Amino acid sequence: MKKLLTLVSMVCALVLMTSAQMLAQSTVSGVVTDADGETLIGANILEKGTSNGTITDIDGSYSLSVAAGATLVFTYTGFTDQEVVVGNQTTIDVILDAGAFLDEVVVTGYGTQKTREVTSSIASVKAEDFNQGNVNSPTQLLQGKVGGLVIARPGSNPNGDFDIRLRGLSSVGASSSPLIVIDGVLGGDLNSVEPQDIASIDVLKDASAAAIYGTRGAAGVILITTKKGEAGVSTVTFNSQVSVETKDRVVNVFTGEEYKAFGGGADRGSDTDWFGEITQTGVSHIHNLSLSGGTDKTTYRISGNFRDVKGIARETGFDRLNFRANLTQKALNDKLSVTANITSSVENSQLGHEAAFRYATIHNPTSPIRLNESDPAFGRWDGYQQEVLFDYYNPVAIIEQNPNIADDKSLTANIKAVYDLTDDLNVGVFYSRQRGNYVNNQYYDKNSFWVGENRNGLAVINTDEREDQLFRVEVNYTKDLSSNTELRLLGGYEYQDFEFSGTRISAGDFLTDATTFNNLSGAGDFAKGFADVSSYRNTNKLISFFGRANLNIDNTYFLSASLRRDGSSRFGVDEKWGLFPAVSAGVDLVKAASLGGFDQLKVRVSYGQTGANVDQSLLSLQRFGPGNNLFFYNGEYVPSYGPVSNPNPNLKWERKTEYNVGVDFSIMDYKLTGSLEYYNATTNDGLFTFNVPQPPNLFGSTKLNIGEVSNSGIELSLNYLVDLGSGKNWNIALSGSRWFTPQLVSLTNADGTGLSGGFIDGANLGSPGQNGTPLVRLQENADLGILWGLVVDENKPVNDDGSWNFLDVNGDGVQDDISDRAVIGNGWPKFNLGLNNSLTLGNFDVNVFFRAVLGHDLINTFRAFYEAPSQISAYNILATSADEIRNLVDQPQFSSYHVENASFLKLDNATVGYSFDTGSSDFSKIRVYVTGQNLFTITGYSGVSPEPRLQDGSSEFGKLAVGIDRRNTYFTARGFTFGVNLGF
Repeated sequence: MKKLLTLVSMVCALVLMTSAQMLAQSTVSGVVTDADGETLIGANILEKGTSNGTITDIDGSYSLSVAAGATLVFTYTGFTDQEVVVGNQTTIDVILDAGAFLDEVVVTGYGTQKTREVTSSIASVKAEDFNQGNVNSPTQLLQGKVGGLVIARPGSNPNGDFDIRLRGLSSVGASSSPLIVIDGVLGGDLNSVEPQDIASIDVLKDASAAAIYGTRGAAGVILITTKKGEAGVSTVTFNSQVSVETKDRVVNVFTGEEYKAFGGGADRGSDTDWFGEITQTGVSHIHNLSLSGGTDKTTYRISGNFRDVKGIARETGFDRLNFRANLTQKALNDKLSVTANITSSVENSQLGHEAAFRYATIHNPTSPIRLNESDPAFGRWDGYQQEVLFDYYNPVAIIEQNPNIADDKSLTANIKAVYDLTDDLNVGVFYSRQRGNYVNNQYYDKNSFWVGENRNGLAVINTDEREDQLFRVEVNYTKDLSSNTELRLLGGYEYQDFEFSGTRISAGDFLTDATTFNNLSGAGDFAKGFADVSSYRNTNKLISFFGRANLNIDNTYFLSASLRRDGSSRFGVDEKWGLFPAVSAGVDLVKAASLGGFDQLKVRVSYGQTGANVDQSLLSLQRFGPGNNLFFYNGEYVPSYGPVSNPNPNLKWERKTEYNVGVDFSIMDYKLTGSLEYYNATTNDGLFTFNVPQPPNLFGSTKLNIGEVSNSGIELSLNYLVDLGSGKNWNIALSGSRWFTPQLVSLTNADGTGLSGGFIDGANLGSPGQNGTPLVRLQENADLGILWGLVVDENKPVNDDGSWNFLDVNGDGVQDDISDRAVIGNGWPKFNLGLNNSLTLGNFDVNVFFRAVLGHDLINTFRAFYEAPSQISAYNILATSADEIRNLVDQPQFSSYHVENASFLKLDNATVGYSFDTGSSDFSKIRVYVTGQNLFTITGYSGVSPEPRLQDGSSEFGKLAVGIDRRNTYFTARGFTFGVNLGF
């Protein structure tokens, strides 16, 4: 509450200051046309530095009240922006020039380029094109906006992370998540930047664009640029919104009456909706305040953001307070420019327990939540109803008895100084430092049947601290070699070091639950020697040299080449350095071949190599650590030490090589732009851990460079502006990609090290009853994403005797044996599509965004366990058990019957806004809006969410195991957001 009151006080103070400074208004009118004299309908006219603006009508005319001394900014899609100082003028007619799209600035690695010059695969998304609604992470802004970029978070857990994959699988065993760069800070913390503070997001998709980042660029790079202040422009903005979310899709289980009718043998006399008991209406509110301005020497922008987010599951959500400040100062006759940024973020989270969803699925719907006080068992579990059965727990008790909270604090500061040595040459120095502290506190009640009872209360505290600092020197040289030829050179040095440390304490046997994790000294496990205490600390360094050359010949021929040399302390003594080259070229056929009908038709090709670093330090060395045994020595017990890794002096980079061919086109007469491209990538020297023989090795596994993965696809983006007349327009943006399923070419070295037999099965289904049941197979010279299992006869899944009707795949006359397992699906999606519709209808604005993911399968583990008529007793089961397998008497057994096509089409969000005419009021902008999110989903998948599952846990095998919908999936939510945008 104090945080919110502070923010409100800031709002009031700034409103009063701004109101006192308001100047007299005047009215300006005119006509906007193109170079041919044609009127431009729907052109935007904005008073610079404010949100005060209008659009031209059917005659190209406009009228706008502005402050004295104002500057007007005229913009129209496909045309160059134009600024005009009002002065004493009351009539301003403007002629806009075509070609603005080609002059838009795209952020690249360590620099920028105009759209017309880009020869790599780069997608740029501006703030006006971001997804809207209840957006709590910058990744949500991009979902469905960039061809080849898949952002998935099954369920709607507000604390859940998004899986991000760019162009499919980029690694064998290293991270497949793109590098995040925020205002030049490599490895930036996404939680530290508020969506409202972002000006643009640029995605480096191919290796030629990402190679300038070397070892960090194998999975692509996402560059986030935050908003800055402008000279001569003073603005204050306030944005506020309230969101309401309710559960959308749930697992279809029997109600109390259905349970009894189907033969449930344990009627406890109640009718409980367990899903309803563990969920809630999630009400969230977000407030953002910013002020910016400056002079020709100094510009600034300061913003504060507060959000209080509640999930649809009880005891889940977070509140976060972010602060960001940016200052740019010019000096020494404007030859020196110094920019400083500081960002602070404090987040307090309620993590809850996703296991509650799993146990709400199977809990008896006739059972009460709590026992009567007269029940003899009332005091045992704090009054919660609980039956002593295997893998059966009261989901409400799980949530209410066992707090699970976290605090995350981060601070990022950076400063950059650029000095112009000459008109052509400048040198820049950059330094940044990031610090973060994460604490997770859990307590399991003394009377919690789920976890705490067997430990007489259990407290767990995890702390993780992270810090890195980055130092960079850049030299930029720009030279006009002739009147139509420009050369730009970049050279740089970069040093970055990292430090990670943390502790874990787990202890039980508490006298009272009142102390929980706040007083660990009350845990009796310490005196008994049963407590578990561990800690860690590790560091690593990266040193880099990089360079790039860009050549532009008459805006017709374009060439770019870059080279980066990276050194890492994590690799073997002779393998610490890697070299990552890239080259790309393009030609505009409109100018080179005098083609008509296009403003640009650019063909480009590129080649590049990027790398991936190992995820731990010291893996190239022989390491020893504490063992599990104690030895009696010199009158006391002492801990043992033993090997925890084998040395591998040849450990080196994972390397990705990629080729890309693309076509960019622009037809401004029809206001149509787009691109089409094909890529092919191969990853070699994959980082993977394999079991090795003992002896000669001291430890049973070693991190090795083994494996090759190939990956290819096609991407398309289109943008079309439809003039609806009378100042109305409709902008249609389509992004799509076709992923060809990635291939595991090999996971074996020439000496035979690696896979035994050319395949490995994993991703265990789990308990109850199906431990040791693999779901995924990795097989050389085969597709990745293979779902593996027994095959059921689709026409008759159950035999007449009630047993499963499995196919005899290998023809040996025996059903239901290991050798009958086969490929039963694939978890990798084939198509990813996004369709955005933005309409301007006078004062109204409408945005509707559809997203589709097609061609992927999911293992519905809910069905694999709980679609089983024979299991109905004290347990509840899925209602589909009453369908075609109602006569099944066998125990649950995973097979092709539980694999479903999860393709879907979703209306992700729809927004309707209205901007009021502010006239001579103190406001420059008043806009209200309503947004609906996850409004409908069309899919044949029967589980909670049809979103692709891009990995199964954090293990190396899990990173390659896709398509598994686990039972702890947080349910999906449908939400509505009501908001206001104010400008002063």
